Amino acid sequence: MLTRALLLSFLLVGACGKGAGTSEVCTKYADMEIKCGENTGEGARTTIVSFCEKARGGEKDIMSQLLVLEIKCAETTTDCTAYKSCIEKAKSETMPK
Repeated sequence: MLTRALLLSFLLVGACGKGAGTSEVCTKYADMEIKCGENTGEGARTTIVSFCEKARGGEKDIMSQLLVLEIKCAETTTDCTAYKSCIEKAKSETMPK
């Protein structure tokens, strides 16, 4: 998926630490991405949470808009098949601008 590829490319850039202010939503999103995706490298959780927090904070770029779709799917699913199906459906119905 495009978002996963972009996220992986940003692993090398670095991200802020997890910290006490991390939302449960972003923690769940990171869990699903690590469980169901290819984002398992060192620092992946920190990077995923950081991008999640930025996207939920109102960033308007396309990547953040796509992340919001994935975050919503992480909130409503518990297994990888449902998570991936939800993402595909959300992206087909809602294209970022």
